[in-house]
Amino acid sequence: MVVKYYNGPKLNTFSIGLPGSVDLEYAQRVADFLGTAHHQVEVSEQEFLCAIKTVIYNIESYDTTTVRASVGNYLVSKFITENSDCKVIFNGDGADEVCCGYVYLRKAPSSSALQKESERLVKEIHYFDVLRSDRSISSNGLEARTPFLDKAFVKYYLSIPPELKMFEGEKQLEKHLLRKAFDGQNLLPDDIIWRRKCAFSDGVSSVKKSWHTIIQNYVDRIISDEEFERESTKISHCPPALKESYYYRKIYQQFFGEHDNLIPHFWLPKWTDVIDPSARELKDYQE
Repeated sequence: MVVKYYNGPKLNTFSIGLPGSVDLEYAQRVADFLGTAHHQVEVSEQEFLCAIKTVIYNIESYDTTTVRASVGNYLVSKFITENSDCKVIFNGDGADEVCCGYVYLRKAPSSSALQKESERLVKEIHYFDVLRSDRSISSNGLEARTPFLDKAFVKYYLSIPPELKMFEGEKQLEKHLLRKAFDGQNLLPDDIIWRRKCAFSDGVSSVKKSWHTIIQNYVDRIISDEEFERESTKISHCPPALKESYYYRKIYQQFFGEHDNLIPHFWLPKWTDVIDPSARELKDYQE
């Protein structure tokens, strides 16, 4: 929408990913459609892994999915600072919480349950996605702007009858009402508007080799099963179910000691028994 009504110099857009990232391809297509000055940042697995410690320090969190997504956020922000004069960055955070965008929400047993979960996600967003976005961007001297968390928009969307937000049928995509609002407006290509959701922490990597799999393979090499089983049982608040989560906790404690109550719980999908927050682990996503 900004591009449609903006008459100044070309807007800069940025995307980041590992080799084979699905997001890089789609971001380039959107940039070509909009005519922006696009900067595609392809980063190696080693660069992603090496950034984890700095990221945990910056975001002051050990939440699994928050750390995963913050790495890409941090590295693209670092690139922007070092390679452009941009200071204010627009992002799409908040849309999943407000507009029922998470894949697991299709499992909501009722419209009231869906509404309650959306409201909970918005209420807790400062622990997770907004924390990630704010700290990853501001730690690089940039300012984030988050249109989907505009107070008037949030109030309006949450007031929509929840029955209209329910997933009707297996093929209806998440954030259906939001997508429909952009449909036919020539603001984005149709196949982008109706593209299935791919979480940022998944989209930065290829389908065959997910970012969370890369991390877990790395952690398996540096932390033994014996250490994980022994030490993880000593943690009472947010005990880690994954070795990866334990690895993040270890780094967090190096910086912040035992002050681990800064998050109320791990971010995890509801109405499922998975213990990994990646959407790629959900049955609905795999089908």
